[in-house]
Amino acid sequence: MTQKPSRRGGRGAARIGAGLLVVGGRESLPLQLIGIEVKAAATVTASDARHLAWLRGETGDAFAAGIILHTGLHVFPVSDRIIAAPVSALWS
Repeated sequence: MTQKPSRRGGRGAARIGAGLLVVGGRESLPLQLIGIEVKAAATVTASDARHLAWLRGETGDAFAAGIILHTGLHVFPVSDRIIAAPVSALWS
């Protein structure tokens, strides 16, 4: 089943859906989740990480990391296990 990305607006900046990467799930490699959000703006605040923070709270130790991709220039931490990174980092 394929889920269509959702578009959530807020203060003039759109975030497009959320991706979830699942790694492991075997006895030798425990389940690890990586949440990904894309924000069509150059700035990221702690409020922008609220959906990833919710996922982190719901999944506990299985939550390895959250990444908010944005149009800015810098990588920086947003909160515990959640970072912001420029979308251009995907090609760098």
